[in-house]
Formats: sequence, C-alpha cells, structure tokens
Amino acid sequence: MNRKLNLLISGLALSSFALFSCGPKPVENRDEEITKDTLKNAVVADVSLIRADIPSPTAISKNFNKAGYAYMKNLLNPASKGSSYSTKYQAAFGMGAFGADLGYIGSYNQNADAAEYLAQVSKLAQQLKIESAFDPAFIQKMGAAKGDSINDLLNEAFGKAERNLRSNDRMATAAIVICGGWIEGLHIAVEAIGSKPKDAKNADLYHDIYVHVYSFIHVQDLLKQYEKDPDCKKLIDELKPYNDMFNDYANAPNIGDKDLGKLKDALNVLRTHLL
Repeated sequence: MNRKLNLLISGLALSSFALFSCGPKPVENRDEEITKDTLKNAVVADVSLIRADIPSPTAISKNFNKAGYAYMKNLLNPASKGSSYSTKYQAAFGMGAFGADLGYIGSYNQNADAAEYLAQVSKLAQQLKIESAFDPAFIQKMGAAKGDSINDLLNEAFGKAERNLRSNDRMATAAIVICGGWIEGLHIAVEAIGSKPKDAKNADLYHDIYVHVYSFIHVQDLLKQYEKDPDCKKLIDELKPYNDMFNDYANAPNIGDKDLGKLKDALNVLRTHLL
C-alpha cells in the first residue's frame, strides 16, 4: 500500500462529505443520522428527484483514462488551497471540488495524490462539522482498490455521508457541495479533452460533457430549494452571469470543440473566482 495512505490510516480518523451518489439511499439505512430538524419524507422525495438528475462528478471523469488520455494533475484544484477555505461557504464549495478531483485521481489509480486530497477533505469535513463516511476502514479499502472499484468506494462513502445530511440546515450546505462538484467535474472534462476535435475515439466523452451540462437546470433547482439560506443565495447570484451559457449548451446535444473552448474560458473565470 502507498506510504502516504499508510500514514493516513494510522494517523487520521477521516470524516468527509461530498454527495456523489445519484440520489439519496432509502431512509431505512442504519447509518442515517436522526436530527431535530431532519427533513420530512415529502421534502426528501422532492430533493431526491432533483438529485437523481445530477450526475456524479466521477461519471464525467472516469472514462478519460479508458479513452487513452494522460493523467494531468495540473487540471485539479490544488489540495494546498484547502487550508485557505475559512468560511462555511468556501469549505462546502471546496469540498465538492475536491470530491470531483478525487474521482479523476481514482480513475488513474494515483494513490499518492488520493491521500493528499483525502487529507484535505477530512479537514474541510471537520470544519463543516460533518462526521463518519471517510473512516480508517474506508481509507484502507481505497489503498487496495484499483480502477472502477475506487470510484465505487467513493460513491458508497459519499452516499453514506449524504444520508447523514438530511436536515434543513445541512441540506443547504449539501447543495453548495453538489454545485462545487458539478463545476469542477465539468472543468476537468473540458480541460482534459483540450482542443481535440470530436472524432470516433472521443465522441462518447463529448456526449458525457453534454449530459453533464444538461444537468445544470437541476443544479439550479436544488440551489433554489434553499435560496433563503444566505450561502445558497450567494452561489445563485455568483452563477447568474453564466446561466444563459450553460442553459444554451444544455440544449445543444451536438456540442463540439468550439463549444468546449467557450465553456473552458468561462469555467476558468468562474472557478478561479469561487475556488
């Protein structure tokens, strides 16, 4: 097992949250936390319908390795930036972004980088007062996992964390994390393809990007569910200048390399501002 992962296993009790599963698990799960303001079943159902239409950040990045694209760590949000996220808003958005980064890292079996990012996710989770999910047992499993099983473990852990956030207060934070993962996942994808025109080898990747962009309407819906929360309202306002662009591309299934160039430029500005 990678030395850095060994250090994490022996020295950290990691806890994290990043909302990767495509919709919450049923409420009967034993690991669901019950709180005073736990969401009513009707609210859970409404949010779950929206959540199910937002793809996991791992879904958009896991196929680049299979398509022969080289691993490029420079595409990711630097793990060192985690220490600068001092507010709940920054920590939540940063955690979502790091979750998408981990999906990309896991697809290339980069264990050393995974350890670095998991450590930052743990710190942000503590800052947000979110516990469990990324415990030492999970870290040990990650150290032995390869290929798709890495993303399966990530989805399982993040699904567990999501089930423990079903309260009115923390679901607003959840929405911000989801948006952070959505933006970072899209950024990684358009940067990974670069300026390569669509062809038979990468057509599926172009389609994955279209599906991801199409889900923007559901990201908006989720944020609007909690627009009375100051942080969600802030993020809604931050996204307003980009709404038309994302919605236009959501209606363009034949998205091409020129479209990716425009998305890349816009995401670089937005991502730099938010991260």
